[in-house]
Amino acid sequence: MNKQTMSLSTYFSSKLFIALLATILTTGIAANAQTAASENPFGEVVVRHQGSIGNKEYFSVKVPNENGDKFSIRVKDVEGNVIFNDIFNVKNFERSFQFQKQVDTSKLTFIIRSFKDNKEQVFEVNSKVFTIEQVEITKAK
Repeated sequence: MNKQTMSLSTYFSSKLFIALLATILTTGIAANAQTAASENPFGEVVVRHQGSIGNKEYFSVKVPNENGDKFSIRVKDVEGNVIFNDIFNVKNFERSFQFQKQVDTSKLTFIIRSFKDNKEQVFEVNSKVFTIEQVEITKAK
């Protein structure tokens, strides 16, 4: 069996290189996270499709508004008509929305706007309904 040896200076220089690399990566990640947080006053807003029942679609919206800042939620349909518009100043906002399902194609746009800095986050929901036909062929006896 071959035994590998490493000189003391090589060992310390490799450890120093790893420490410097870790510091650079950590600093870069922290800077990116800080930039993203400053661009987004609420943190990570989440819009989720909860499912469909009959001719209704259900969505949930979470806005982690820790300071209780004033914000609006506006929802537009495929033609750009506003189908929901309201203003909130609730901390850690979470609400379910119910909308009429369209026949063939549906597009909803959720717009969350901060009154503090007038920035918007826009979420587009595109859904298409299609039918899958399954054909089964069996050998006759």
